[in-house]
Amino acid sequence: MPQFFVRASEITGGRCVIGGEDFRHLATVRRVRVHDRITLRSDGGLLITARIIRIGTEELEAELLEETPGHEPGLRIDLCLALLKGGNFDQAVRQATEVGVHRIIPVKTERSVPVPRGDGKARGARWERIAAEAAKQSMRAGIPSIGEVLGFQVVVDGDFPGVRIIAHPAAAMDCRDFASGGAAEAAILVGPEGGFSPAEIERASASGWLPLRFGVTCLRAETAAVVVPALALCLWGGGPDCAGESRVEGIRRR
Repeated sequence: MPQFFVRASEITGGRCVIGGEDFRHLATVRRVRVHDRITLRSDGGLLITARIIRIGTEELEAELLEETPGHEPGLRIDLCLALLKGGNFDQAVRQATEVGVHRIIPVKTERSVPVPRGDGKARGARWERIAAEAAKQSMRAGIPSIGEVLGFQVVVDGDFPGVRIIAHPAAAMDCRDFASGGAAEAAILVGPEGGFSPAEIERASASGWLPLRFGVTCLRAETAAVVVPALALCLWGGGPDCAGESRVEGIRRR
């Protein structure tokens, strides 16, 4: 069973009331009963074991039994991902959340598909729902934030506190060149189906982004959106056992 996110303000006297979509999922899909145990996650990251003590028509109530600290990857990743066609961006949001990225920023690049017309707030809300569902399923200690769609130049000129990497299959440096060190944060740019243009690679490099290849094959954009952060987390300190102790060495900084 997945976990369910609750706010600390919703917990009173060692009990928590769950309503809305989470209640409907528990009651109609999971068909929980009184005395069943469920897993909750507070907005502070605590993993909570709770027991259902009441099931109503619109909500249920659970008593808290045990709390344990939550862990997030030691390397905090801002995934700057080019807009992808069809539902591929939705898929990338889901799987990047499962892998452990901290934030996802949609990027409009030269070779991106046109930004869909319509309500940008509705599109962003859909991506947030997808990220929340993936965080529940993957037992994340938190839900990645989804930024607004930004232009390529705005992103490369952005103020990212850690190392800045642009994924490029023809780059001279390989991700395995960096096996140890001290960066705790990384911004990673991943391109669209057609890849970054030579001009974009040049502009990013001029702004201090390091072109880096992740493997010997040229991945589909939605695949790269998952594989690149996963490799970065694995190689540079992504596990809970090394929280705060990422292992990146020799990456050029601003």
